[in-house]
Amino acid sequence: MESTNHAGVECLQGKHTTADVMKPMTVDKAKKVSRTVKGSTVTTTAVENTEKPCHFLELPPELRNRIYHYADEEFEDLEYLPLLRPRSLYSPKPSWKFFGLVQSCKQIRAEYRPLWLSNSRVRVQPENLGPFVDAFFPDLTGLKQAPGLLEISWTHRDNYEYVLDMEVDLYHGYDRDIIEQQTTDLTPLLRLHANCPSFHSEFVPHKLMHGWSPGDMCDDCAKDGWDSADEEDIMAFRDECPCQEVDRENWENEKHGEMDYVQIIERFLSNTNEAWLKDIQEHRVEVSCFWTLCGASGDGMKEGGPWTPMTETWVFRIRFHRDSVPKVLLQDNPRKAVLEYLKDRDFTAYAQSVNWYQVKISVEFQTKYNPKIHFGPDETPDNNGYVHHDVGFLLLMYNQDTDEIHPNPAVS
Repeated sequence: MESTNHAGVECLQGKHTTADVMKPMTVDKAKKVSRTVKGSTVTTTAVENTEKPCHFLELPPELRNRIYHYADEEFEDLEYLPLLRPRSLYSPKPSWKFFGLVQSCKQIRAEYRPLWLSNSRVRVQPENLGPFVDAFFPDLTGLKQAPGLLEISWTHRDNYEYVLDMEVDLYHGYDRDIIEQQTTDLTPLLRLHANCPSFHSEFVPHKLMHGWSPGDMCDDCAKDGWDSADEEDIMAFRDECPCQEVDRENWENEKHGEMDYVQIIERFLSNTNEAWLKDIQEHRVEVSCFWTLCGASGDGMKEGGPWTPMTETWVFRIRFHRDSVPKVLLQDNPRKAVLEYLKDRDFTAYAQSVNWYQVKISVEFQTKYNPKIHFGPDETPDNNGYVHHDVGFLLLMYNQDTDEIHPNPAVS
C-alpha cells in the first residue's frame, strides 16, 4: 500500500499556512514510573513527549519538486485575473489556493516561491505597481523571478473631461499639480522587464476586468448629465442616443478598442537597447508618463512655435539621479546631449513604430555648474552648485497642414 505524506499534502491544501510546517511532530511515548504513596510503591504510566522533524522536509529534492508542481496555480480557466489590492476589513474570496505555502517556512519559501512566482498571473492597478514590486521583488534575485503575466488594470481616461481643461506647454512647463494626478510611474514595470526577459505585461480595461457591465446609458449620455435627468427628458433624448442598443458583446469590444492607445506605453516598455536596460538595472533612472491634449502645427517642433489644441500627446519623463548621470549627457550643450542620448538608446527607432499620437520624451538631470556653459533662464545653480536640466523632444508630431502624425526630422 502506497504511503502518503500527509504533512506535505495538508500544506499544499492550505491547512498549514504558518510555521506549522517546520514545527516538530509531537509523539506521545509511554514510560513506567514508580513512586511511593503512604509507604506503598505504586507503579504508574507517565507520558513523555518525543519530538521528530516534519518528514516533508526530509524527502529527496526531486520528490519535493513533484509536490511543488502539484501546487501550481491554475489560471487557464480564469476569464479575469485576480486583482491584487491592499488588505481590507472584508477580504474577498481567496484567488490563490497555495499562496500560504510560500509563507510556511524559510526552506519551503526558498524552494517553492520561484516556481509559484514564475507561474503566477496577477492583475494590479497602476497606483499599486510600486508597492507590489517592492513587496514581492525587493532585490535582483526577486526581479529575476517575475510573474509569467502582469496585467495593469487601466482606467480608460476616467478624467478625460478634466484633462481637456489642462493648459500644458510642452516646452515651457506643466501644471505640476494636475500632471501629478495623471502620471503613471513606469519604473517598477521597467525594472521587471530589464531583469527578467521572459516577463510579460499587458494593459487591460479595468471596468471590463472588474466585472462591470453596460448600463442603461452610454458613457457620453452619463457625462452630459442625462443619468440624473427626469424620465420625460430622457425619453425625448433617446431618439438621438443609441445607448439603448448597447449589448454586452458590443460594449466589451468597445472597451477593448478604447485601449488601443496604450500600445504606445507597451512599445516604450519593450525597448531592449542594452545601454537603456543597463540604466534601469543600475537604478540610474525613474520613468513616468502621462497623457494630455495639445499639439504642434507647422514648425511647432521649435521652441515658441504655434500650438493647436486637441492633439493627443503622450509625454514620457526620464529622470536621472544626481550621481548616476551617463557621460553622454555631460556635454556643454544639454539639448544636444539629450538628443544624442535618445538616439543612443534607440528611442528614435521607437518613434518610427508609433504613428498615430504625438509622443514627447523629456529628460531631467543635474550637472555641476560651469560658468563657461550658457544655461537657460530657468537653469540656475542650487545651493550645492548643481544645475537642473529638463530637455524634451517631440519624437512624433502632428502637422496641421497634412493632418498627419510623422517623426520629428530634428530627432530622426
